[in-house]
Amino acid sequence: MPRKKTTAKKQTLLKRLNERRIPQIIFIYFGVCWTILEFLSWLVEHYQISPYLTDLGLITLMSMLPTVGLLAYFHGKPGRDEWTRTEKVGIPINIFFTAVLIFIIFSGKELGSATTQVTVKNDLGQVIKRNIPKGDFNRRVAIFFFQNKSRQPQLDWLQSAFMMGCHIDLLQDPVFSLYSAYDNVIYQKILQAGLNSAVGLPMSLEKKIATEIQREYFLGGSFTIANDTIVVSTYLYETDNGKLLVEHIYRDPDFFTIVDQITRQLKDDLGLPAWQIESTEDLPVSALMTADRVACHEYFIGSDLVNLKNDYQNATVHFEKAITSDPTFTLAYWMLYSCYLNTNRSRKAQSALQMAIQHIYKVPELLRFAIKQEHYLVTENPDKRFAVAEMWVQLYPRDIRGHFSLAAEYLKRNEPDRSIEEYRTVMKLDPTRLYYLQYIGDIYRWRGDFKNALKYCNQYKEECPKDYRAFTAFGDLYFTMGNFETARQYYSDALIIDPNDITSAVQLGNVALESGQVEQAYQNFQSALQQARTAAEKAEVYNALQDFYERTGQIRLALNARDDKFRAQAEYVNPTTLALNKIMDQSLKYYCLTGNPAGALAYLKQIEDHLADPWNKMAAAGYLEIYTATGQVEASQSAALKMEDAIRIFGNYNQSDLLYHARGQICEMKNDYIGAVMEYQKEINLVPTAVTVLIDIARCYLMAGDPAKARGFLTTTLKNLPNHPSANLEMARVCKTLGESNLALKYVQTALKIWQNADPDYAPARTARTLAAQLTTPAS
Repeated sequence: MPRKKTTAKKQTLLKRLNERRIPQIIFIYFGVCWTILEFLSWLVEHYQISPYLTDLGLITLMSMLPTVGLLAYFHGKPGRDEWTRTEKVGIPINIFFTAVLIFIIFSGKELGSATTQVTVKNDLGQVIKRNIPKGDFNRRVAIFFFQNKSRQPQLDWLQSAFMMGCHIDLLQDPVFSLYSAYDNVIYQKILQAGLNSAVGLPMSLEKKIATEIQREYFLGGSFTIANDTIVVSTYLYETDNGKLLVEHIYRDPDFFTIVDQITRQLKDDLGLPAWQIESTEDLPVSALMTADRVACHEYFIGSDLVNLKNDYQNATVHFEKAITSDPTFTLAYWMLYSCYLNTNRSRKAQSALQMAIQHIYKVPELLRFAIKQEHYLVTENPDKRFAVAEMWVQLYPRDIRGHFSLAAEYLKRNEPDRSIEEYRTVMKLDPTRLYYLQYIGDIYRWRGDFKNALKYCNQYKEECPKDYRAFTAFGDLYFTMGNFETARQYYSDALIIDPNDITSAVQLGNVALESGQVEQAYQNFQSALQQARTAAEKAEVYNALQDFYERTGQIRLALNARDDKFRAQAEYVNPTTLALNKIMDQSLKYYCLTGNPAGALAYLKQIEDHLADPWNKMAAAGYLEIYTATGQVEASQSAALKMEDAIRIFGNYNQSDLLYHARGQICEMKNDYIGAVMEYQKEINLVPTAVTVLIDIARCYLMAGDPAKARGFLTTTLKNLPNHPSANLEMARVCKTLGESNLALKYVQTALKIWQNADPDYAPARTARTLAAQLTTPAS
């Protein structure tokens, strides 16, 4: 009997629904919804309308389903119906919650036109009008080498040609943010994995690398030859879950045609709207490079030599052959400029750059910015160089590379707040670029704004709790603050997550050194050196060893470590950058400290002679270091003027701290201690965390007869660096002047503990030993 009642109730309900025509109305509603969504999708695809419009339509239509149901239930039955209380309450509530839902989901998102028009003046004063996308279409892709499976080694050049062909072709569309395996950020990770070849990587390693550099997708493939036809297989993976999105096979005798097919298909696979694809310039890749097969072949052989072997000398021959075969090959001229520059052929470099400028129309606009910036650097026009960076951002406000470039320019100009603003813009454009949180945190740390630095460290750790770099960032912050025990813990935690993190291993050695544990620091550095796998990692460890030996007064060993560092850098750093590193290393004074100033001048002259103009002007920084170390006032003043000019040319105003420090030393040579304090104060204003400058300020106040003021500055230094030998020696001198011999002896003994293995002729250690002897000798 109960079953009959239930069946009867069900039949009654179904009958009632049919009488009120609810199934028919719902079916019609879904049909209308589908039609509306198809129409919205068509509008988005064919007109420059925000892609969020389709999502808005879907959510609105689905969330209003309860209202449709109520209306159907109470008014679907033939005949006139009155409005019920349920409708009067339910429908407004449904509308309210729909509005709230739409506000939450689409707040801050562009729902109208997907483009906006901008008008800017370029570097030549010409007015440019451009429609630029407003919507979030960014696609972050890593492109790896295409493996040669043809068993024909003479075709190996195509492995990089397919990769870079896709890269260059996609540069035409600013929605793509690309890394290729040529980029050092990827290539170093390949070397860290212990692989000798960047071709044919395990899929798991490609996913790992793409994850670490925060690319949404990674693209790769392989090729073979069948009856003079190139057969290319490609794969596209989603990085987060390692899901294979699509695979394709392309067949054509022409390399350029296949590249064009791959990139066009990629845009569809990544869901770019049709109007975006159609409205964006998409020239054939042969038009961006060269249609000449010989020139193309030579170009990629040369590119492999430069990017994978750091061999500019042999690469030059291939690029020269490329431009001989195609005299309008802009990219070949651009690479040839780099080769001439790095082999010290200034005139040829300038000629090649001029030819690249002449044919700049052949390359994607985003690459034109880089070429123009270099042109204005060589022609010593820093204002126009900066204007190019600004124009990049104005024409492509959603192009993260432009904001990154402008942020770097602001840092060089000593405008950290504006640099931070550019990085914040990047985060707004693409919130998934979490590593920019570290960039912002680092700027605050350098400025001594530890509160904000801590805020961004915490934010990065919350977003990436399993990323060892989050712990390294905390370690760096607490290390800068002088909280070495907390820093030690964070570096140790980073090594637990990634035992191969050389940076944290090195920093543990620095923590030990600053904590006064000299032997432990040395052991940490030696252990890190044994662990280092790549030239870049070895260079990092040798740099730490160099600083260690300098701090402990072992200057000859510091020189050896410096040379080892530069030998390692020579494997992956271009010759021009390497030469500049040698000048700006602040190690030329080592020669002077060991009684060989002539050796310093000879070393610097050799570097200067291998630098093309205008980079050779940076040699002024080296001469300034040598002349101040040897007490040559007039020569130092002349070098300071030349360095000031070099800073202007390169726009590197963030290097002004070296200039201020040198001018402080010049004032000291002239016994102008108040003038020296003013220069050193400029240095500390520029770099607030450089607390060692306070040692120089304290020395000046002591020489000026104000030991009490000197003590105040030294107290600040020793609070952060309690075992810094020079700070302890200076404090000992202050205490002796104030008649506090016992306290002076304590400080000088701390200095001598660090300098226990110092070179016999290391002057500061000799001064400390003499002072200790005076303090321990009973008064007669």
